[in-house]
Formats: sequence, C-alpha cells, structure tokens
Amino acid sequence: MFKKAEVSGRVVNIVTSAPLQATIILWGNFQKSNAINLGSTTTNGDGTFSLKTPAIYSENYTLMVTLPPNVSASSLPINVSLKDNKDIDVGAIQMGTFNGFCKVIINSVTGSAIDFNHVEINHKDTSLHFNAGTNTQFITNYFLDYNSGAGGIGITLFPCQFFFTTYPGGVAKNNSISVPVTSPDTLSVTINY
Repeated sequence: MFKKAEVSGRVVNIVTSAPLQATIILWGNFQKSNAINLGSTTTNGDGTFSLKTPAIYSENYTLMVTLPPNVSASSLPINVSLKDNKDIDVGAIQMGTFNGFCKVIINSVTGSAIDFNHVEINHKDTSLHFNAGTNTQFITNYFLDYNSGAGGIGITLFPCQFFFTTYPGGVAKNNSISVPVTSPDTLSVTINY
C-alpha cells in the first residue's frame, strides 16, 4: 500500500490578500536530475488549493507555485516536509504585485529648503524642490513585486522610501525616511524640515 499525503494552502496577493490564480506542482528531488513530479493542480476561485500525492518517497519536497505569465514575481518554490498519511496546510502563500500610493506632507519648521530626489509621481522618476517656509503635500506611487513564502511569515516592506536633502544653516544634510506598507490604503508620512 502506498503512503499518501495531501498538501493544501491558499495563494493570495501580498498586500490586499485577494485570491490569486496559480498552478501548483509538487516535486520530489526538485533540483536534481531525477526530479519526480508528484502531481499538479490549480487554485480555486478563492485562491485555495489541495494536492493529493500519489505516493511518498521521502520527507522533503518542493511545492512550486506559479502565477500566470502576465504577472511579475511569477514563481515561488516552497520546501515542505511530508510524512506518511499526514496532511499539511502550508497556509497563505503571499505573492504577486501591487500598485500603491503614499501621501507626503511637508511642514517647514527650520527655515531650510528641501529637495527630494527620485520620487515616483505618475509613474515617473521626479526631483522636487521646495523653498524654506513651504508647507504642502504631494502624492507618490510605488510598485511591489514580491514572493514571501508560506506559513504565516510576517513581512514588512518599505517601498515608500524617500531620500531628501535639507539645508540647515546653509549646509546640505542628507536624510531618508521609510514608510512600511501596512494596508492597501494610501500611505501617509509627515516630514518636518
């Protein structure tokens, strides 16, 4: 009698947790010349999948998750350990891409000018200069393309990273600030300069 196991999980977007369509293949000896394809499936509409192995040959396998060709960050290998007749749930596999926005609020408090280099506005790399005494805001955009793995791995991403120069006392001072992605909503950061 063959020993069997079932591997299940869910493939979701890294930021929105929306379900993603993907193909799942379970490999034995994945990076060897004698790799064994133990089966494949596709995700359901809710991103879930279940793959029953026909037989267990060892304990260590690779689950290859592949998104459709038009999606960046398209393939992710996940190491799984299978045991005789024991099912495993790999949890949420976070993958995919996300386009987001970040509102930058600047407040002049020192009497210095401020320059921003390499900010994305309308998907174009832009440099901005604001004179001393300027209080304003602007919206930047960012793009995530990421695979994180499975099993509840916590991630913190910093795609909204700003490099700017202030001029206190007339001397250039380089600064940076990073805004973590905590939700799919517009991010916000306030810079007092």
